[in-house]
Amino acid sequence: MRLDGNLVKRVRLMLDSAVNGWNQWVIGYTPERQRALLRRLGIDDLASLNFAAWFLGGLAGLVAALAGWLLWRMRPPARDPARQAWDRFCARLARAGVEAAPAEGPSDLARRAAAALPHRAAQIEAVLAAYLATRYGGVDALAELRRTVAAFRP
Repeated sequence: MRLDGNLVKRVRLMLDSAVNGWNQWVIGYTPERQRALLRRLGIDDLASLNFAAWFLGGLAGLVAALAGWLLWRMRPPARDPARQAWDRFCARLARAGVEAAPAEGPSDLARRAAAALPHRAAQIEAVLAAYLATRYGGVDALAELRRTVAAFRP
């Protein structure tokens, strides 16, 4: 297959033109060319350019502050401390062989755990009572719940 000489010549000229354009605009971008470009954009003096830079910087800062505030407002809620203590209790029960069923409530789990671990039934009932009081009873028994969960060793 033979290439046409004119085609090769035109491709070579196009590449030379691209390299020349690169040299003119990127490598040879002198302060005079910068001022000429700014004049074409309607900026005659550097004072107006300085104002535009400050204005755009302030606008960017305002947008960043607004984005940060929105991200802070949309953060996930903190986990309930009573639920954290109950989850630790459930993990200890699971290590003792009493796994919580997916749809099992606290009272049902405690009843089943007390039957499976009769020597710890009183402790299980104490944890359940503190959890129910804290979570559903409107009583601040969180310290008691944490203490009873920490003491529970099946």
